[in-house]
Amino acid sequence: MDCAPANLLVIGDHFDEVAQRGAGGGQGQALVWNPEALDQAPSTCAWDLIGAAVDAPAADRLAQHLLSPVLDNRLASFFVPEASLLVANMLLAASCCGATFADVLDWVWQEDASPAAHALRGYGEFDAYEDVLTFQAQDGITQGSVWETTQMALKPLNYGPVLDAIARPSTERISAPAPFSALHVPAGTPLRPSVTVQVLRSKSSPYSGVAAALVDELLRAASEHARPTTVLELNTYGRTGGSI
Repeated sequence: MDCAPANLLVIGDHFDEVAQRGAGGGQGQALVWNPEALDQAPSTCAWDLIGAAVDAPAADRLAQHLLSPVLDNRLASFFVPEASLLVANMLLAASCCGATFADVLDWVWQEDASPAAHALRGYGEFDAYEDVLTFQAQDGITQGSVWETTQMALKPLNYGPVLDAIARPSTERISAPAPFSALHVPAGTPLRPSVTVQVLRSKSSPYSGVAAALVDELLRAASEHARPTTVLELNTYGRTGGSI
């Protein structure tokens, strides 16, 4: 009989001390991802967003989440599909060449997709490379509108606590235990076999897209892991949840 402790993923707009003690009967790893500092709960882990763009489909998923905050803007929403493709290709390029999300933001502010195109071609991502060339061949008005939409979506992420929360791991960081190894923590952090992760997000926040991208990645990883993970969603009306 397998008695290995379960993991717990908590998603909500407020910190829950009871849930934080949930995994492993209170003896598990307790991590918090909270760049907005909701309830003044400090983040204890970060997510390698660029590292999650392991291939074109993964980069597409991430980009769709990152662009989602501007879907309600009638003018910007027209250019969201092209902006999402552009962001996906830049994330994939950054993942290939070891660039950071801050580098991606630099490309966006400078309205220059050339570094991404160069990286994609150099690492053999020719379909994505052709996508960037097609974008660069469009008229200036269309390109400008796509860049503007991209900037509108990504501007809130150009904020210190958020950049820290989606940073690539340094040599002074280690991966959290599976299935949440996409998260990283300071080296020397004691690791335990059961993990509770709280992802705090405000649905009306400009950071809702990046939080949704993280939740999606964690749920995917949990569904592929041998150990069960309980998912608990906290909201104004109470708790909902289940196991995966």
